[in-house]
Amino acid sequence: MGVSDEHADHRIELVPGYPDGPVVGVLPGGAGHLVMVGGAGRPTYLTRSPAELSAWRATCSCGGWASAPWTRVSSPADEDLAGMRVHADDADALAVVERPDVIAAATALWLRDHLARLQAVAVVREAAQRVELALLALDDAVAGARRAGASWESIGAAAGITRQSAHARWARRPTGGRHR
Repeated sequence: MGVSDEHADHRIELVPGYPDGPVVGVLPGGAGHLVMVGGAGRPTYLTRSPAELSAWRATCSCGGWASAPWTRVSSPADEDLAGMRVHADDADALAVVERPDVIAAATALWLRDHLARLQAVAVVREAAQRVELALLALDDAVAGARRAGASWESIGAAAGITRQSAHARWARRPTGGRHR
């Protein structure tokens, strides 16, 4: 599917599914799919027609996310994309992955359930990096203040801690030493 975020390693795809196993290939001319049954140890491969297609999942190319299945329903009146129910006639079952409304629903789910988490973790990582840089800058400032003759009392007051805490935190470090 042609939707991706700013990370090259994340792309969404809608994958059709059958009751007896995952799709491992597409048959020529849109005739159906090759399905692996029996697991990786001794798999059996079966062909399945579009009429047998029972569900679709949205997956991410990173391998770290797959949606719950969108179940195939037999009547257009039963379709509810928010409820993860999709209608498809046998002739249109393979084309579900190209429907703009299904793509939009899958993309919204992918953004909400997968990328939003990744982006939130990236914000934490960036904040932690800023903290690390600030701690290094603070260590350098304390070392400079000590070289300039500042007391532990004045350093502690500037750092918002007691002179005893300032001494305990920075006294054993060599001049210009880092906190880690």
